Amino acid sequence: MKPKLFLALGLLLACISCKQQNSGDSLLEFDVTASYPEKTMDIRDVADVEYMVLKSDTLYTMFLYLTDKYILTINGPERSFQVFDRTGHCVTEIARYGNGPGDYMPGGKWFIDDAKDEVYILSFPSKFQIYDAHRGDFKRTLKVFEDGKYDGLNFPFDGVSQWGEYMLFYDKSSTEYPYLLISRETGEQQRIPMHLEKLVKTMGEKPYKDDMVAVLPSNHTYFTQSGKNLYLTSPSTDTVYVCTPDMHYTPYLVRKPSVLDMETPILLSGFIDTKDYAFFSTEKMEFDFETFEDNEKKNYVLDKADGKFFELSVENADYEGQEILLSPAGVLYEGMGSLRSANPRVGVITLDSEELLEADKAGKVKGKLKEALDELTDEPFVLMIMKMKP
Repeated sequence: MKPKLFLALGLLLACISCKQQNSGDSLLEFDVTASYPEKTMDIRDVADVEYMVLKSDTLYTMFLYLTDKYILTINGPERSFQVFDRTGHCVTEIARYGNGPGDYMPGGKWFIDDAKDEVYILSFPSKFQIYDAHRGDFKRTLKVFEDGKYDGLNFPFDGVSQWGEYMLFYDKSSTEYPYLLISRETGEQQRIPMHLEKLVKTMGEKPYKDDMVAVLPSNHTYFTQSGKNLYLTSPSTDTVYVCTPDMHYTPYLVRKPSVLDMETPILLSGFIDTKDYAFFSTEKMEFDFETFEDNEKKNYVLDKADGKFFELSVENADYEGQEILLSPAGVLYEGMGSLRSANPRVGVITLDSEELLEADKAGKVKGKLKEALDELTDEPFVLMIMKMKP
């Protein structure tokens, strides 16, 4: 199906350079290389915290996705998916790995539609298979990409999020129309134009052997919801835009120096909004293929009362030594822009069970987390769910 374009938006963006300067006093400006005053918070200063151990007779190995009604996990070796309710009890399992009718070849993209109790699983590389969230039954197929157009080496789409009636993707290969909207009902596609002077990569690549390439992903986010609006944070532009459901959008923040001028780019991911604060982070695209250590990440917060930025450290009184990256890249998304929370005001991370048990022996675990730890049997992690305060 040929994508439609938002033409009015295209006219607006045709005259906007991605290497953009501050165009007015109301436009925020942030220097990704500067030093800012430090601020320390406990996570409970800004969020209500819940710990959960998922109980199931079916093995699961990895958390994937959280909604207001459901939790989705996967058993990696078996390629099966488990659906839990929000009390942490398993509702059903979806075990349809394969190429037959109603089966899936997992493509790293998934989400749950709470309103219709449906689980969407991308069956690589061209369609979503949709299952009943209560029973696990196959319901229908939604074709989204052409057969044979993409393979594992040239699949350009990162991230998937629900926005109104659409699924939202970011097309890493496009310099003109990087944001792709696909109707969850019909598969109809629309593109949001944004002229990009050149593409900035969000992953590290290194030649390996026999023409193979080793790849390390970043945790950059391409879009984040704020109420009904979107923050558009393309890695290849200096401007963060706020986009409304009727496709009007305005510049919100300009970062400097230009990402196009940096030998080692520093990317900005944002924002999580509250009444008083906007939380975001940066990540330096400096990949270590020897130790595989994470890229350098820094957490920041905008104090809306005075318009000042602070470098942020977020601690947890229940877990001594824990540092939380309170930004979309830290609590809303996984690597390569994969969303892990449907609600932009509810962050979620996993706390490794073995690390928790060692920390408990050292007296570093207390409070509600200690209570959750006492529920552990052989579960691989404890979920930490953070509901942002107004």
